[in-house]
Amino acid sequence: MYVLLLCVLGVCLVFAAYNVFKEEKTGKNQISLSSEDEEVNHGEREVKQIHAQVKGYSFEESVSNADVIAKVTIEAVAGEVGGNLPKTKFDSTLLDIYKDENSLNETDFIKILQAGTDEVVVNNIEPFQKGDKLILFLSETRNKDNTYWILGEYSNYYEVKGEEIVKKNFVSESLKDISTQVKKKDISLPGLNKEVEKVQQHFEKDVFVNKLKNEINNQQ
Repeated sequence: MYVLLLCVLGVCLVFAAYNVFKEEKTGKNQISLSSEDEEVNHGEREVKQIHAQVKGYSFEESVSNADVIAKVTIEAVAGEVGGNLPKTKFDSTLLDIYKDENSLNETDFIKILQAGTDEVVVNNIEPFQKGDKLILFLSETRNKDNTYWILGEYSNYYEVKGEEIVKKNFVSESLKDISTQVKKKDISLPGLNKEVEKVQQHFEKDVFVNKLKNEINNQQ
């Protein structure tokens, strides 16, 4: 009887140890923030890469859902916001306001949140830089402190470059009729020893802005 009891106890311990090992190997009990996490070590600096799923918006949905659609200039980093998907907060000036449900003035500063920080790269997206001019579709954060997040995040960046506008990361099917070209571009990411290929969609600035204004008017 004593020997049988020892055998049963031994089997239980082996089974428990196997489950602990299995959980450690499969990542069970760990919070999964994304489809793929990776850490890259460059000297003393450790950069974490997050590949996350972010809700995308069509051009028409972006116009409909945005509280503010504006051309802005990125001025400076104003801080970082932690959480499951870390973000950088940027001070930005308003250059042109196309849609506004919040009574903003073009003299106002607003804060814009972009996914990623100095230590976290999200979906291989390059961070905004001081002086960048962008047309963005924005939604105000819950705390109503003049801080906005970008609808569709990285899928909805429109950079203003002289008389051209470049949709930086994805092609919009809704805008193919006014697109001048679609081409691939290799982007170097800060903190990572690699380049990533992006598909970018180009427009004439006046044509894009007219399309935007017409869509806003049609939805009113």
